[in-house]
Amino acid sequence: IDQHKSGTIPRVIDLCSGTGFLTAPLAKHGYDVVGVDSAPDMNHAAEARIRGIEPRGRNKIIAANALKVESEPNQSFDAVTIGNGAHWLL
Repeated sequence: IDQHKSGTIPRVIDLCSGTGFLTAPLAKHGYDVVGVDSAPDMNHAAEARIRGIEPRGRNKIIAANALKVESEPNQSFDAVTIGNGAHWLL
């Protein structure tokens, strides 16, 4: 994870973030992460995983369909991750 960081804080969108299995480590390594999942129970688990990671409030989980993310208008990201959720998009 760290080998891809530059001097700026990279913004990452983690699609199908589920319980935050990939979202939380990215946040812990200093990335500005937005996790996206449509399942409320998964979002609650992911929120619990990223809660307390400094700086607080920079990382977030949003409830949305990964194919139609509209909760981040006019936002750009340096990377897109899918982790273990790619099979849910098929």
